Amino acid sequence: MLNLRVYFALIILVSLSMLSFVFVGNDTKFSEQTLGKIARKDSESAVLSPFHAQTSRMTEFLQSLQRKLGNGDLKPLKFKSTADSSSARYLLPIFKRSMGGSNCQYNAFKNAIKLAYETKRAVVLTPFFLHGGYVTGQYNLDNMRDFNETFNAKRLDKLLPVATLDKFKEVCNHGETKVVTWDIGPPGHYEETRKTRFGEYYGINLPPAAEVVDPTRTTSEEVNVFDQSPCAAFYNPRVINIEFENEAKLSRDVDLHLVRTPNVLALADELSEYICDGEPYLALHWRNRSAEKPCVFGSKQESYCQQLQAVMSELAKDASVAIRRFMDQRNIQCMYVAYPSWSKEIIDHLGRNIDRKKIYTADNITSNVRASQIKDDFYLFSLLEQEICSRSEVFLGAGLSLWSQFVAEERLANDKESYYTHQIMGISDQNKTVLKLM
Repeated sequence: MLNLRVYFALIILVSLSMLSFVFVGNDTKFSEQTLGKIARKDSESAVLSPFHAQTSRMTEFLQSLQRKLGNGDLKPLKFKSTADSSSARYLLPIFKRSMGGSNCQYNAFKNAIKLAYETKRAVVLTPFFLHGGYVTGQYNLDNMRDFNETFNAKRLDKLLPVATLDKFKEVCNHGETKVVTWDIGPPGHYEETRKTRFGEYYGINLPPAAEVVDPTRTTSEEVNVFDQSPCAAFYNPRVINIEFENEAKLSRDVDLHLVRTPNVLALADELSEYICDGEPYLALHWRNRSAEKPCVFGSKQESYCQQLQAVMSELAKDASVAIRRFMDQRNIQCMYVAYPSWSKEIIDHLGRNIDRKKIYTADNITSNVRASQIKDDFYLFSLLEQEICSRSEVFLGAGLSLWSQFVAEERLANDKESYYTHQIMGISDQNKTVLKLM
């Protein structure tokens, strides 16, 4: 029997951790209802509600609310700007200080692509930052990753012009860059981002916070000045309030063109014949969020964490039985599980219900020489596991994970099935509630 005190404490803690997903505007808040009827009671005859239908609603809500490899070298590819500097208009995405983990940044970059596309600008390929899990603290040079270590710039260039940071600096540092945002947050955060990351790291000049344009709070004339400026920037692109024409098609086009670097794709190709012997497989992204409690990093509350572990263990046990049943229904015999190291217990539970030889994880694929070269690089290995999940027959994602959301949305663009794990039948109502928040 689950310790109810710990169970309800877990719900409260996870709910508090969701505050970064809550945006207030027009007296409306982000909620489960917005994502679709997530809390439905599934019966044995119920039809599963696709994950992609809910994640696309998430995207729509946020936007309506806040208007082969050669020699095996894993170094990033070099890419030149395709924008004609004599006539190009630029949009520079600015990730605010510690905005979130890598996938929060990826999803924000999608918004920047959409704004650049609609305003006929070249999107500037800003770096991303490894953040969360084993990496804490602010975005810094040690954790900075080049765009071309992450995504294929040549592929994105087929959708819209792209520009490097150097090109933006060359063209725009001699004039004035206009910055727009729908959520500037604390001005001090913007100033730190402007002075440290863009000023010291990149050598790019940006205006002070007082000159940033918020379309919801400024005159149409000021917005027009932004629109006419050849050099523009988009601060905190996680939040946007524009109703794009044919939003569904634009989102699909972005997902089809924002693909991982050729190095990652080539490694995934190499592993495809090894994972499940090349047969169709189910991919599961599993996490128990114990790192956020905190029960992995920082000052641990040992007594609480022991009780929390009991709750998570019961959850994993319940889910593993349901996952086996789901696989049987789909006639899928093998699976790949992506998980952070502190959520590994799920493998033991799955192994009691599924032939352990049919459960592939990071431990299996790192027997590959080139995969083993990046096993300790959490950033690149995460991209590889996302690609493996993207290629699966069916994907089961974690409830509130942007890692899962990114995979599910690209699968949607490629007409592949994805679901939340809590949607599959056979999981207790109590455990479904927890799984929704994982």
